[in-house]
Amino acid sequence: MTAMGGPIEEDDLQARIDGRLSPERAKAVDAYLAAHPEARARLSQYAEQRQALRAAFAAQAGGPIPTRLRVVHLRIGHMLRHRP
Repeated sequence: MTAMGGPIEEDDLQARIDGRLSPERAKAVDAYLAAHPEARARLSQYAEQRQALRAAFAAQAGGPIPTRLRVVHLRIGHMLRHRP
């Protein structure tokens, strides 16, 4: 994220979508969006994409982590690949 008083950049827009801005920075981003309709349209597209991704993977999000992706298995695989 850019400095508190710095220009609004792409990472600020992404953070706004994710709700990860401080209230002050969110206010600055909102003011920027009010003055820049092209950025507002892009932000709207990001929000739609975020919703679509959440909907597409909602069923899997609550499921168990596959065994092959569990940390212990990843570490074992890493050790086996990198042993001398």
